[in-house]
Amino acid sequence: MLMPCCNSGLLRHRCLKTERATKILSTTISYKVVSLDTFRIIPVKLNRLEATNDVIAAASATEDGEVAIIVRGPYGDNLVREELLHAKSTDDNSVSLYYNSKSKKVSLESLNGNHIKSVSWSLGSHFHGTLILIVTHSRIKLAVGCKPLHWHPMSGRHDVLTLLANEKLKLYHEENAPVEVYDSEKTALDALNCNHRDLKPPTLLTVDSDVEEVKDFIKREERMKMEDEMQGDDPRNNYIDPNIYAPLPLPPTTPGSQRGDIPATDIESCDDEVIRQLKLLRQTIELLRRELADQKGTIDGLRNQLRACCNRVSPPPIDRCSGSSCYPGVQCRNTATGIQCGPCPSGMEGDGRTCRPITCNRRPCSKNEYCIDTEQGFRCERCPGRQTSDGQTCQSACSSNPCFGGRVQCQDLPDGRYRCGSCPAGYTGNGEQCVRLSCRSNTCFQGVECQETASGPRCGPCPRGYDGDGVRCAHVCSRRPCGERRCSPSNSSPYYICEGCPKGYEWNGYTCVDMDECDLIRPCDELVSCRNTEGGFECGACPTGYRGSSGWSGAGQERRKEGCVDVDECDQDVCPRGRLCVNTPGSFTCVPCGGHYYVNTSRPCIEADSLRRCDPAFCRSHNAVCGFGQGCVCATGWAGNGTVCGTDSDLDGYPDQQLPCTELQCTADNCPHVSNSGQEDADKDGIGDSCDPDADGDGIPNVPDNCPLTPNPDQLDRDEDRSDKRGDACDNCPRRFNPGQEDADNDGLGNVCDPDMDNDGIPNDHDNCPLVFNPQQEDMDGDGVGDLCDNCPRVRNPSQDDSDKDNVGDACDSDVDRDQDGIQDGLDNCPNLANSDQQDVDNDGKGDACDDDIDGDGIPNLEDNCPLVYNPDQADANGDGVGNVCDNDFDGDNITNALDNCPNNSRIFRTDFRKYMTVRLDPEGTSQQDPRWQLAHEGAEITQTLNSDPGLAVGFDSFGGVDFEGTLFVDSHIDDDYVGFIFGYQNNKRFYVVMWKKNSQTYWQTTPFRAVAEPGIQLKLVHSSTGPGKILRNALWNTESTPDQVTLLWKDPRNVGWREKTAYRWRLIHRPKIGLIRLKIYENNSLVADSGNVYDFTLKGGRLGVFCFSQEMIIWSNLVYRCNDKIPTNIVSELPPRLLKKLDIDHDFVYL
Repeated sequence: MLMPCCNSGLLRHRCLKTERATKILSTTISYKVVSLDTFRIIPVKLNRLEATNDVIAAASATEDGEVAIIVRGPYGDNLVREELLHAKSTDDNSVSLYYNSKSKKVSLESLNGNHIKSVSWSLGSHFHGTLILIVTHSRIKLAVGCKPLHWHPMSGRHDVLTLLANEKLKLYHEENAPVEVYDSEKTALDALNCNHRDLKPPTLLTVDSDVEEVKDFIKREERMKMEDEMQGDDPRNNYIDPNIYAPLPLPPTTPGSQRGDIPATDIESCDDEVIRQLKLLRQTIELLRRELADQKGTIDGLRNQLRACCNRVSPPPIDRCSGSSCYPGVQCRNTATGIQCGPCPSGMEGDGRTCRPITCNRRPCSKNEYCIDTEQGFRCERCPGRQTSDGQTCQSACSSNPCFGGRVQCQDLPDGRYRCGSCPAGYTGNGEQCVRLSCRSNTCFQGVECQETASGPRCGPCPRGYDGDGVRCAHVCSRRPCGERRCSPSNSSPYYICEGCPKGYEWNGYTCVDMDECDLIRPCDELVSCRNTEGGFECGACPTGYRGSSGWSGAGQERRKEGCVDVDECDQDVCPRGRLCVNTPGSFTCVPCGGHYYVNTSRPCIEADSLRRCDPAFCRSHNAVCGFGQGCVCATGWAGNGTVCGTDSDLDGYPDQQLPCTELQCTADNCPHVSNSGQEDADKDGIGDSCDPDADGDGIPNVPDNCPLTPNPDQLDRDEDRSDKRGDACDNCPRRFNPGQEDADNDGLGNVCDPDMDNDGIPNDHDNCPLVFNPQQEDMDGDGVGDLCDNCPRVRNPSQDDSDKDNVGDACDSDVDRDQDGIQDGLDNCPNLANSDQQDVDNDGKGDACDDDIDGDGIPNLEDNCPLVYNPDQADANGDGVGNVCDNDFDGDNITNALDNCPNNSRIFRTDFRKYMTVRLDPEGTSQQDPRWQLAHEGAEITQTLNSDPGLAVGFDSFGGVDFEGTLFVDSHIDDDYVGFIFGYQNNKRFYVVMWKKNSQTYWQTTPFRAVAEPGIQLKLVHSSTGPGKILRNALWNTESTPDQVTLLWKDPRNVGWREKTAYRWRLIHRPKIGLIRLKIYENNSLVADSGNVYDFTLKGGRLGVFCFSQEMIIWSNLVYRCNDKIPTNIVSELPPRLLKKLDIDHDFVYL
């Protein structure tokens, strides 16, 4: 067996060779009686042949079942038994080829399990020749040089060819001896240049085999006794000694066994000789069996010695002292057996090589010292005072827990004594000894139940209307719930009664709260502002153009004490020559004279319709207010055409009931209790989709209808994995996953399955702006992204990274913005003058805000009768001072001024959020999903359906001054988190946000800091140094300001949260030129919050959008935005004097 004990190199080969010889020798003993001294086996260094794979391949693939192996002939020098070749497939299957120099024979031994077979060939005088071993499935043959010898049968378990074809075969041979493998005897002989046709087996070569008959075996053994020179064998050790093993006795003779008259001694027939020989054979076999047992023991001993030899490990080298031999500071000494370290330093223990500090748990100090562990070992310090020690810690008087068995605090005194604290609750005593208390008549407050417990008496809760622990109770009046008023106990909730509230306050059932006179009483003139104060109110001064009060204050039910009367400026000569002065509410206008015009003066000059102004009093009589222009619009909480207004409970712009007028706004609301300004009704059943449980009328409820707005009773959905949850009837790509249903060209075919998404005639794969119509495919920077969709059209940036979401790629984003309008200086067409809209009518690269000739018609703006529309002829047919090309359409966008949301901006004319951008404010957050937005009412209504991470939906229209209003509605009873909107968005680090929390709550993730949200409305400036992430997330949640992240500009002092299923209307004005922000919020027609004038100059314009944070089912409906840099007349009087010189007053707009 090839044993794994050997390691490598020459020793490994010798061990393998010796062990293999031992194995073969021990197996041979099963057939012949030999002595271990018979063979002088010399270990030979074997190599595994590189030809191993060739042998396996030739033995496996030969068609004739024959393989020829050429082996170098034996040396015949000093080696009695020389191994020429060894092949092994498993531990118990091998073939070896040997040469015996004494007998000049080559032997082949085949080992299969416990069975061995040996055959041999006598070489005579040809033993130095090259050998060829020819192997077939049934026999083997040897050739010496070109002379072939005889065949030997080798079949069954000794099939050598099968062994050589085994995939696990390992082949070994003598070093430096060439071995060649051929697929037949003929090719091998050809390789030796032999003429195999003339070859005949030589007669001098004999055939020999080790498979012998018993008779031949005995005769050969007798002959070998006489060959003393045979390897020094002692014949007495190999043959039967008749003195030791006597012949077996013959059977006794009897008279009946003899034949007639012939004496038995004279009979020596052939049969008797056979019987005698058989008896001798039996005796010999018994002898062999005994001898075999002895030989097996000897072989086992040799095998054990071989294992010990291979496993023997050389002794390790003797260590010598070095710098790291012993512990630092310990002496090292060299000895015959290695190094010897001295004792460890004081305070440490170990063997000198490693030392460790003696720790205090060994109690090494004296009875007056305590122990301190250090890196150098223990250190003893004297115990303070009169304390003793156990060798480790000081023992004080309190160490034995003398105070009520340790249940009472013990204090050591300097003189060695101790002092006990008070007994625990429910016990009385001196602290050292305590006795349990029991319930008594005065243990608890009168009327409070007393219970005996394991810790003593326990008092129940105080009576209703009292506060305390049950032992001591005080009436709630002690908390002064009535303020300065007298408080009296009461038997019913809230268990006290207050006297009447002071002026300016009202009773809410529990306490006196400030009365909002501005909302309930409306004591001020309609033209001035009203500001509620604690216990009163303040009315502003009459605006410019009116006579009246300069402002007054009051409290409670005081009614209007002032009035503002229009000043007729036309009493003075205020118009230039050739113009007629026409008085208007709060102002005047100068008009050209002539023709058939007349005014409210003595001379006919202009048409009445062109001078008719809105009358606030007339509008109020119809539940309306003056709108933009000459007419009335229904007030907040009302809907209609302006002269006929009905209640509008959900503030979506449609009355609860049908009104007696024909305009669209007079139509009854199809969802009167859910805000839905688009009034969508998929199944035309009169019930709006927002409140219809089966919006498409297909008999399947909206949940789980896979097309809730398209009838599809079959619910067919052929998407491969049905994962977009959209049925085929409403899926613009029925066989592809596309939950967003994006359709860039609005052709009804979704982007994911549209080969030309932008419909510019260029397939998506070749389109450098696949979502933007650009048939010319301009690409100035050659980065593969077309200029029309490239966020850095002049700088290569194929990845289009935009980390701050400002639509300017990181590759060209300098973030330098001197005028703070959200446009970096390198891209700003007016870098020194804020103009977020970047309007440039004449496309000359200079923004309108800083262009003296906006329309490029050669007429300066101040002299141009159409400054926004090119008209060099200045034609003005009606002589009204407004050119023909812009008459009633200042910006020339074909939308009349009355219907145009931005009459001075041709790129914006209506409110539309259908093109929006999602901004994730916590992109790494995993606790919630990202917001999911749904658009309706042609972009004037947005719904967010998920309980989401903080996020924004931001439109793409940019504004300087803006009026932004909308209705906020939470259509769910679930959750109580943030809802709101944004304005002045410049990037995801800089924007204003109005956010409203329902209830107080600490954010559930306290990393990186604890964030606490209070209920109420908050106005904040986001100016983050980090941008979206967990820091900004927690800063937004936190009500108060967070440095370098969020600044709280205003908070509703009433801390009132929103209510679900309730509509709120906000009205915001932002005038960046003077830093003015003003916010009002209404519930129905009642004002619930007014920020007053808030001033912040950080951001001078930007984009608009909506905001959500962890709140689902939010509806922003009836959204309206308008470009407006003018100041409403009723706010002018509230502005600081330093700002009055910068004003552009809007006399047609009253901010309500």
